[in-house]
Amino acid sequence: MTKPLMGALDAWALLGVSGGLAAASPWLAGLDVPALAGLATAAVGGAALAMPRLRRYYDRVDEDAFEDFVIRSDEPLKVTEDRSVLLGYTTDRNRLVRLPDDLLTRHAALIGASGGGKTSLGLLLLWQQMARGGGWTFIDAKIEADNLASVVHMARVLGRVSDLYVLDISDPDRSHTYNPIAYGDADEVASRLLNLIPSAENNPGADHYLQSVNHALTAIVGGLKAAQRLYHFGDLTILMQSPGAMDAVLRRVPPGPERMALEVFLDKYRRPDQKTGQVALDINRLKDTLGGMAGRLALFAQGKFGRRLNT
Repeated sequence: MTKPLMGALDAWALLGVSGGLAAASPWLAGLDVPALAGLATAAVGGAALAMPRLRRYYDRVDEDAFEDFVIRSDEPLKVTEDRSVLLGYTTDRNRLVRLPDDLLTRHAALIGASGGGKTSLGLLLLWQQMARGGGWTFIDAKIEADNLASVVHMARVLGRVSDLYVLDISDPDRSHTYNPIAYGDADEVASRLLNLIPSAENNPGADHYLQSVNHALTAIVGGLKAAQRLYHFGDLTILMQSPGAMDAVLRRVPPGPERMALEVFLDKYRRPDQKTGQVALDINRLKDTLGGMAGRLALFAQGKFGRRLNT
């Protein structure tokens, strides 16, 4: 099977150029209309011949030839625009690459060298999520002012400044407040606080200490919630070191399982006073159990942390 020397478009283009040559014939001298028509066909034919070359010159995306440094991309996922976010374009065929919403619930890693555009891509995803009314949490370990400025700018442009909540411990003056232990039941709050203690597996002594602290935190937080009292890191630090404050909370807890749990916990640390003979909390025994935890809580109740978290 032989290939044709030219296609239909080339043939018509050459025919138009031939019309221009014919218009230059002496036989058409004095006939303006046929001469002008021939020149017009020549112009159209010349443009048709030049168009493919011009298109290749201005179209920088070559879908057929792959340079040595361009890796052929996989076929992008076929998803709808309203149920996906844009990641970018393929380097070989310049096709849209979109990530469906169901994959956004999974873990992903953006790996690249410094300055490669990881943060820029992350901000692009945040922009799209914010633009369609969605929410997100952005944790910037580098605490760069430019990233915060970009996020604030996006919120202003999209009219969602009231939805933006910034927690910046490094600069409390430009940060909102946040109390991570004010919400949830007693077990949840105790579990969050226990994360402050380093894990010590296969250590019976450390495990016993963790269980004792967990019991104390659950009883104390349960009593505070039953008494409908607000609290923060500083309050818990004081309660773990002050018998008077602990008894004051106990008096405000209404009868019920929370009061019973707090009383059972405190009874382990009560003993008769040698001078008065009255039963009171032994602050030294209480500190032996809760002193380490109180010290860790104090770190969040003081300094820059305290200015934002003690709320």
